[in-house]
Amino acid sequence: MKAPSLFRDKYWLSTLIISAVVAVLIHFPEVLSLSDSLERQELFPDMQPKDVLNEILFTFISLLLLFGLNTLVFRFNSPLVRVTTPKMVLSFLLTWVVDSFLFGFIIISIFRRLMR
Repeated sequence: MKAPSLFRDKYWLSTLIISAVVAVLIHFPEVLSLSDSLERQELFPDMQPKDVLNEILFTFISLLLLFGLNTLVFRFNSPLVRVTTPKMVLSFLLTWVVDSFLFGFIIISIFRRLMR
């Protein structure tokens, strides 16, 4: 049985693993607080497990999108590309702008739902 091409490419496989681990670790305090009913009400009131899972999923998808965008624009996974300081600064700025756009999009969509 052949593995999908995504799992044969070590760069994309490591990107998937890093994105998943970072997404879980960023929201690890919320996951821990959900396991303790007393802390749950003090630290994150009204937080449900599905809320935490949605946050983890959104973070995972955002990280994949940002990794993919940087890979397409700057080709960091190619051995022929030199990673220079200007490229790193441009990569940071691109990531910052796209992340701000994603956050703004989510806030607007939540605000629209609340106003209905």
